[in-house]
Amino acid sequence: MLVAVTGGVGYLTLVDWRDRRRQEREKQELRRTTTPKRK
Repeated sequence: MLVAVTGGVGYLTLVDWRDRRRQEREKQELRRTTTPKRK
């Protein structure tokens, strides 16, 4: 039980941290260029 809770919290923290990093990078790219981003 404790392992599941700890793992869940760690997973959510990791996902939130990665999402925040990605959003910051996208904001910087938008500021740098106004051209549409290619995939």
